[in-house]
Amino acid sequence: MRAHLRLLAILLFPLLSACGERSLPTPPQSSPSAPVAGASPTGLDTLTYFDTHCASCHGPYGDYYNRPFAAATDDDALARIVREMTAGPGQSPLEGEALAALTAFHRALAADEPFLVITSYASGTLRGEVSPGSSVFVLIDDAPVPATVDGHTWSLILCDQDDRSAWIVTAERAGKTTRITHDPGFSHPGPDPTMSHDGK
Repeated sequence: MRAHLRLLAILLFPLLSACGERSLPTPPQSSPSAPVAGASPTGLDTLTYFDTHCASCHGPYGDYYNRPFAAATDDDALARIVREMTAGPGQSPLEGEALAALTAFHRALAADEPFLVITSYASGTLRGEVSPGSSVFVLIDDAPVPATVDGHTWSLILCDQDDRSAWIVTAERAGKTTRITHDPGFSHPGPDPTMSHDGK
């Protein structure tokens, strides 16, 4: 009986963390830029895509990535290169918002910062992806609520009363913090998803 109660407490802890008293640890201070709250879920599994289609050359989650390359390349040029790589070696072409998100991931790699994306919000659960080794917090009603992180995915069960327009999502890894500050819901700037980035 005691083991069942312990298991029940473990299973209910994330729900109680999100919906209960908000006296939780404060996440690290983030950069001074003011966030725009309420970024929308993208439906994009950017890190899953990278690890499936790009890791054979660039390493798991970009471990072998050439950081100076992305740092010295403007958004449109980087998007063209990423587009060519997804169509060529990646064998799974991307366009529009998916291409913009993958290009933004390259920006995170170049800056050696955690990449963060909101992928979905359904049945009261907010989900996303984050660079492995990161902690994720969702600021709700001015209180940081820790999300559950498993590898490169994160999730948080939210209460009905939580207002989506007030969500601010942050990630911290190795002393660096990023946050989702715009729509679409990923942490780093990418190219305009409405552009073709085909060099024409």
